[in-house]
Amino acid sequence: MRYAQNDLDMNLRSLLLALCLAVPFVSEAQSPQDSESFHFSCVAWENLPFPELYYREGKVMLPIKLAPGNRSEIYRLQGETALELYVLKTDSQGKPNYEIVGRGALLPETKRMLFLLSETKATNGLPLALFGLDDSLKTFPPGTFRFINFTPYTLKAVFGGSTTTLPPKEVQVVKSNISQSGGFLPFLVSNNAGDTVFETRLYAQPTGREMVFITPVSDLQASRVAVKFISQIITPPAPTNQ
Repeated sequence: MRYAQNDLDMNLRSLLLALCLAVPFVSEAQSPQDSESFHFSCVAWENLPFPELYYREGKVMLPIKLAPGNRSEIYRLQGETALELYVLKTDSQGKPNYEIVGRGALLPETKRMLFLLSETKATNGLPLALFGLDDSLKTFPPGTFRFINFTPYTLKAVFGGSTTTLPPKEVQVVKSNISQSGGFLPFLVSNNAGDTVFETRLYAQPTGREMVFITPVSDLQASRVAVKFISQIITPPAPTNQ
């Protein structure tokens, strides 16, 4: 299946922004993260308009490094109810000053999140939109694939020997049931009429986690979808000496 990469990136960016705006606001009255560390990573599909980003932990500003299309390293955040991103600017008096450019609420009872970052052209808000997902190993364990349907249609995915219904704007986690040696598994997406709208093979391994973003092509027709991936290898814990 062929599609225009620029159209896909623009379409996915718009859909991520719409999801960010649809996520219920989490009140500042919630308890901040306690001494048990909260961890997060970020991903952006393309270069953001800010060459350097920082996140706030109390009164300290800490740098974040991003590579388009890839997860950042994992960062720690304590004592906060939201992830706030800043840029360093110089004020009218020539003094350095941090300016907030994005904010995403932390999910309650979650100690690890992935934030998808996208630029927004809105004039009445912050220039970066943050869409947060529970990224804990309990919710998204190694050996699984997380499918996110960004289309306005209900789809079905055939993968790992099972068929999974994917409602619009929802997330489903599917076990790959792959052997220890890993390998490629067929992956098909069909619409309600039973027509195949995407087909490929995905590489699965017991130590890997794969996020699969199913997006409409620019014309938003149910007969055509495109797919993007974010992969991660989870290193098994070292054996302990008894």
